Amino acid sequence: MQGEHWYWRRIRPTEQACAARIGTRTADLRQESTAGLQGEDGRTGPWTEGVEMVRSGVATLVKAGLTGGLLTVAGFAFLAPAAHADGWVTWKNARTGGYMDNYQGRTGNGNPIIHWPGNRGNNQKWWSATHSDGSKAYINAGSNKALDGDARYCFAPMVQWDWHAQANQRWWRHTVQGGYMLQRAQGCSGYRPLVISVTDTSRGSQLYTQEQRTINNSAEPQQRWK
Repeated sequence: MQGEHWYWRRIRPTEQACAARIGTRTADLRQESTAGLQGEDGRTGPWTEGVEMVRSGVATLVKAGLTGGLLTVAGFAFLAPAAHADGWVTWKNARTGGYMDNYQGRTGNGNPIIHWPGNRGNNQKWWSATHSDGSKAYINAGSNKALDGDARYCFAPMVQWDWHAQANQRWWRHTVQGGYMLQRAQGCSGYRPLVISVTDTSRGSQLYTQEQRTINNSAEPQQRWK
């Protein structure tokens, strides 16, 4: 491990199932080693059961458990969970009551993101992580793919894709009356900020980015999430 940077975090045994890796290279996740490692909190410790380690670098993420504290990996700060802070989140649309959903839980790149009645499935759960600039990434619990507003379009269909940290996978979460707006970090010249919207209220319709619209200092219901 000489010359590489590793981070570790202790988690409660009951949370080990939540500490699964998000990303690509499986071989990068675990090292069978008892060497002391420097933690982000300044402590050192060996590789033991209940400790998650990942190598820092591009395309390496980890769900760091739910015990609080701070762990930084590949430009992300993973924080203790709170309401729509880092941790597991769901997003319910104020207009339809449907949840942001990875269609049929499929795992392939380009699978549509739709709105669907709540079912508590992993296809409706998202791991929220904060980039160093404050923008968010949302990783689907079932597929380990990132929420992606197709970079080829201003009014983009929402899909999932392997995480690459480009602007079409970064989201600014704006607090509005009654919820939040989720703005794509990648903008389009000549348009207002682009936010995730319900464009068709039919159950199972795909989500799109649209220009931000407000009513009385709040987002229009189809653009408001809670």
